[in-house]
Amino acid sequence: MIHVHDITESFIEHVIGRGDESLYEASFPELFEHYFRFFGARQGYPSGLTAEGVRELRDRIRRQLPDIEDRFVQAGFGLDHVKIVLFVGQDRSNGHALVHGDSVIVWLPVETYRSSLSVKIFVPHEIVHALHYQNSPAFWFRDVEDRNHVGQQLVTEGTATLLSKEIMGVDQVESLWADYVSRDWAGVWLRKRKACLHNLAAHALKTFDTSPPDNSFFWFTGYMDDDVLRNRSGYLVGMEVIRAIKEHFGLSPMDLLKIERGRMDLLAKDILQRMTKSQQPAAADG
Repeated sequence: MIHVHDITESFIEHVIGRGDESLYEASFPELFEHYFRFFGARQGYPSGLTAEGVRELRDRIRRQLPDIEDRFVQAGFGLDHVKIVLFVGQDRSNGHALVHGDSVIVWLPVETYRSSLSVKIFVPHEIVHALHYQNSPAFWFRDVEDRNHVGQQLVTEGTATLLSKEIMGVDQVESLWADYVSRDWAGVWLRKRKACLHNLAAHALKTFDTSPPDNSFFWFTGYMDDDVLRNRSGYLVGMEVIRAIKEHFGLSPMDLLKIERGRMDLLAKDILQRMTKSQQPAAADG
């Protein structure tokens, strides 16, 4: 069974009740050091949160965890050693995984899970990240440059998006966006990017070994524009690359997570090269 470490009550007591952020962050200092270094900023927490509202957000996640765990078990994964931390963040990321000693922790900021569909899509996505880091530790990032590395993100985000899609039995639009944007918006986004997938692959291949500080190939800018290299296009490209590798070698989900980084990078680059010449990703060599 998944072990859940819930520090939302600490937020309610210390931040909502006393206005003391330092006592709240002292409840798990390693988590907050990681969060502020890579995902957040020391700018305070969202205003307007109430104790009732935080508990409602937290309980939405907890109610769906048994079904999520059952689906992972059916896919061949045991989650007995997975630890999930529920906390309140700064509404900047819906989670990731943290290497903590000999274990990997899934961290979930409850304020970003405003619907049951967002829980269904993105909690499994973050669990896959943790399983990936457990089985292929070289994909874990240790500094900001490594965090922004295009190749690292292409593989890890592509893997998490594809496997969570398959495990939860959702479609491609839902696996990429859940309901953070409208279905119509996401459909337009997907059609535009599939129409120029070869160009997106060329961009990914060219930048594969770089770590740009402006990482909008994976970030969401918050609005639609005509630049297809922005707004999470890297997730779609990564998903197509990992799908091609998985299907060519007939890999189980666990086999996919065990491919070491050096080999995976070579396979991914080979697929990207083929994608630049075709609208559809080709099978990988070797």
